[in-house]
Amino acid sequence: MALALTTASSAAAFAQTTNAPSNNPSCSGGGWHHHHFGGFLTEAEKAQLQKDRAAAFAANPSLQTQATSLKQQFEALKGGNATPAQWQAIHQQREAFVTQLHAAEKQIDPSIAPILAKLEAAHGQGHWHHGA
Repeated sequence: MALALTTASSAAAFAQTTNAPSNNPSCSGGGWHHHHFGGFLTEAEKAQLQKDRAAAFAANPSLQTQATSLKQQFEALKGGNATPAQWQAIHQQREAFVTQLHAAEKQIDPSIAPILAKLEAAHGQGHWHHGA
């Protein structure tokens, strides 16, 4: 079973970086975020995403709370004997969170949509999956 945990390290780093969470166990990001986006975002896109993501978190403090909670849950699952059902549950929570985050980012800056589409395409290619 695959689990995709993106978009979000410490919650502060998640809120203020362009890093998308990754569950690739070999990722230097520790399983929660991806420091380099696999090279598929330009520096300008990373800067825009960082700016819009920070603004979305600032405008929606509940998103920051959700990011923190998801990170804590992920770390707890990663450190123990998590069942496939537990991985699936956090995957579903994360997907709902990402949908909310992307909507908030688009509300802040509609021009972010193509960048978010790139992130979603990378997600669809399995770049951020974790085998449970």
